[in-house]
Amino acid sequence: MTDRRPLVSLCIIARDEETNLRRCLTSAAGAADEMIVVDTGSRDDTVAVAQELGARVEYFPWCNDFAAARNYGLDQATGEWVLVLDADDELTPEACAAIPELARNALAEVAGFAFSMASWMGNKPGGHLMTVTHPRLWRNWPQHRYHGAIHEWIRVDGLLLYTDLRIYHHGYLDQPGVRQAKFNRNVALLTERLQAEPDRAYYLFQLGVEYLRMRQPRRAVPYLRRAWALEQAAFFADQLGAALIRAGYLQEATRVMADAAGRWPDYTDLHYRLGCAHLLLGNPTAARRALARCVELGPAPADYPAIEGHGTFLAWFQLGQTEMDLHNFSAAAAAFRQALAAKPNYHTPVGDLLRAWVAADGPAAALLAWQNQIEAPPEVTLQAARSVLAWGCPRMAADLTAGLSGPDVRLLQAECCLALGDHRGAQQLLAEAGPDRLEVQVQQALVALLTSLDPTPCPADTPAAGRATDPAAAMTALARAAGPQPPLQAEALLALGRYLSGDPTCRTAPPVPPRPRRVQDAVLDMAEHLARLGAPALAEAAVALLGGERAPVAIQARAGRLLLRWGHAAAALPWLERALTGWHRRPGRRAVEADHGTALLELNRFAEAAASLRRAVAGGGGRLRTHLALAEALAGAAGRSDLREALAYERRRAEPVHDRPQRGPQPAPGSGQCPADSR
Repeated sequence: MTDRRPLVSLCIIARDEETNLRRCLTSAAGAADEMIVVDTGSRDDTVAVAQELGARVEYFPWCNDFAAARNYGLDQATGEWVLVLDADDELTPEACAAIPELARNALAEVAGFAFSMASWMGNKPGGHLMTVTHPRLWRNWPQHRYHGAIHEWIRVDGLLLYTDLRIYHHGYLDQPGVRQAKFNRNVALLTERLQAEPDRAYYLFQLGVEYLRMRQPRRAVPYLRRAWALEQAAFFADQLGAALIRAGYLQEATRVMADAAGRWPDYTDLHYRLGCAHLLLGNPTAARRALARCVELGPAPADYPAIEGHGTFLAWFQLGQTEMDLHNFSAAAAAFRQALAAKPNYHTPVGDLLRAWVAADGPAAALLAWQNQIEAPPEVTLQAARSVLAWGCPRMAADLTAGLSGPDVRLLQAECCLALGDHRGAQQLLAEAGPDRLEVQVQQALVALLTSLDPTPCPADTPAAGRATDPAAAMTALARAAGPQPPLQAEALLALGRYLSGDPTCRTAPPVPPRPRRVQDAVLDMAEHLARLGAPALAEAAVALLGGERAPVAIQARAGRLLLRWGHAAAALPWLERALTGWHRRPGRRAVEADHGTALLELNRFAEAAASLRRAVAGGGGRLRTHLALAEALAGAAGRSDLREALAYERRRAEPVHDRPQRGPQPAPGSGQCPADSR
């Protein structure tokens, strides 16, 4: 009798889950002898799918109580053991095969088993995972019942054994409409429970988490603060830290995370949050200490909810960012390589690794290192090339994509040709990219604009589309191609074309009034694009479209930063001063103060620069370059020109490669020289 296989009953509650339920029941085939699906009011084919796959369907009228629905399903189970899954769960093959063995071979004192619940985050499976350990298999005893109307829980009466078996959960994926419906339902249920129990820390925490998952961190923070004040639990601290960081409350985040990391020193995720908060505050040395602790600890123990990678590849990636801020470029490259080694299909560090190589050894050596050390799929190589082009290295971007093909590759290579002054080559590549694509038509119009303003005569064999033309004609052609509702990039270029063509309506007001803020952002995107392509006059003309004093403060700040980056401190200053007048948020205001102080410094207004830069670094914030700028301003105010020159050199070295102002002589068009070469 002891060798008889115990009967395992699978219990699921479902409503309108036909797609998820099929995946769930298919993954569990063979794990249970009995499958019970409790339907709570489906209007799709959930019931038909359950019956097709061999499940017994029971019906339970929905009463806003998840525990009641789950317990009704448990009451129907006849097995010696119960396996509970959500309709959007998926058993791994290893877990499916192991479940009957666990039930068959369990010692008498074992009451249940806990599994690793791995929830996919983002838009699709295969991205980041959040893991938490929950009981999912237990003996079918009457005392094993759920509690709580929402985010229900169960306590196993006896010995609970932890396994490394994994169940994937698809319920946190960003599915249009589905997430919003679940959010509305859960918020309503939690709010109702909190009206009855206003100081219940668990419900406060879950309500805060609901807002956090819906990317509303400022609404999440008050609930998570109250939950943490009522009950000091490790995961309460972790989620409060995540919300504080996303909401921009970085100083509070460092205090809470430091306190929590002291209470639970083996909880890797707390150290990770602490490191990220310090990094965003501009404290790379403190960030490095916290993140180094993460890779020392490795993944958090199984009894803590955790994000995959906080002790491995994500921590290495953030360590690379801190080393970049500290100008330890070789160490940064080594950290990015560790991140790639820890998770080969995690491609985010690839562009940053290239940036570190460029900063450490120059573009030529970086390209050689890429070719010898990196095996990336074409789409990752293309994304890296886009980053390289954005830093002002068109020749390197073209070399990276030399062996690739496809319309997107040709489009990027055309941008490289434009940046190198080769308008004819750009036109030929755009023809290969597919003339029916709007992105291609936008670039063709840009080629026409640039060639119309280029005094270099066109060779006789230059195609007509690549010769100098009237900007107004180019814009008219683009308007026809873009249609009545053109995308933002096309709108921005159309507005710029009208401006350059002498249209007076575009000289005094932002373009396309129904969507001014979004189009203003697109105009600035186009300005950056034009500056990268070696057309600073057009870039400044694009900034002039923004309407000056009428632009929102965020647009004012971004325009001022761009002008400062292009070496026009005097032109940048009014934009930054207007932005400061209306900017009250932190830490964003500190970044504007830093730009404002840097502009004053470039204009040799040392005392004013020092005052602004002091505000930027108040409270321990500010990047390394901001502290160096403050020291330079103080040296200038004291008349120490020798010290100021040395500090100015260090400050410019501290600027990111792609963010350095373009001062002095620039590489000639077509030379292929990367601005990073002038380090």
